[in-house]
Amino acid sequence: SIADFQTVIFRKNHCAIDGGAINANIYTQVSFKNCLFEENIARKKNGGAIVLLGKEGPSPTKATFHQVTFRRNQCQVSGGALNANDFTRSHFVECIFEENRSQTKNGGAVLVLGQDSKYPSDARFSKVIFRKNYCFGSGGAVNANIFTISIFEQCLFEKNIAEENGGGIFIRGLKRIPNKATVRGCHFVGNVAGKIGADVALNAVKGVNEFTLLHENTVEIPEPDFLAEELEESQPKLKSETPNLLDEAELQSIPKDSDAMPEESSTPEKKSDMDEP
Repeated sequence: SIADFQTVIFRKNHCAIDGGAINANIYTQVSFKNCLFEENIARKKNGGAIVLLGKEGPSPTKATFHQVTFRRNQCQVSGGALNANDFTRSHFVECIFEENRSQTKNGGAVLVLGQDSKYPSDARFSKVIFRKNYCFGSGGAVNANIFTISIFEQCLFEKNIAEENGGGIFIRGLKRIPNKATVRGCHFVGNVAGKIGADVALNAVKGVNEFTLLHENTVEIPEPDFLAEELEESQPKLKSETPNLLDEAELQSIPKDSDAMPEESSTPEKKSDMDEP
């Protein structure tokens, strides 16, 4: 299947399972230009706005996004705006991800996950803005999970939050099969993680390390906003929209996700080593 969307608004669409606005299933090619995805919801599972689902075989599911805005989309599990799963190829140019949320797991804006070492998923982000995205797990903006190849060039990560690891980006490979990644010319400011890596957290990754992160990117420490703090102190205390960071005991009480994949009857279950550690 091939589909092309130009200057389309997808707003306030809901689904029960995967892909609040669009579910691009196996052997699909889709392109989006000058589109808006706003306030779409996947109530029970993945991809608040979009799910891309591939499958081992002759070709991956492919998607391109040019000047597309994802704003205030949310999902229950992983990929607040977009979940690219199994065997996929996705390319984002001059896009904006803003205030998207993953309520219980990973990838506040985007989660990418491969099928296996033979059929990885890859995602490229060029001149993309990630601002104020949130996840309960790891990867406040982007979670590039196992069997993935990810490239980030000239992107901005601003004020994204992960309750666990990688406020901006979390890249997680396996020791026996590391992920491949590039992070170059990016700017990080005001991102927060509850555990490790306010801006970036890495696990078994080739191509990126602490040295390259520091020398090929810029990190800005925002100045304290004293006026905002004074105004906040003078106002009655209200419940925050973003949950407070949980302690280790509370986090351990959350059951590990066995539903990280979009549902597809013809897709086999993930191996046990693909579960969250």
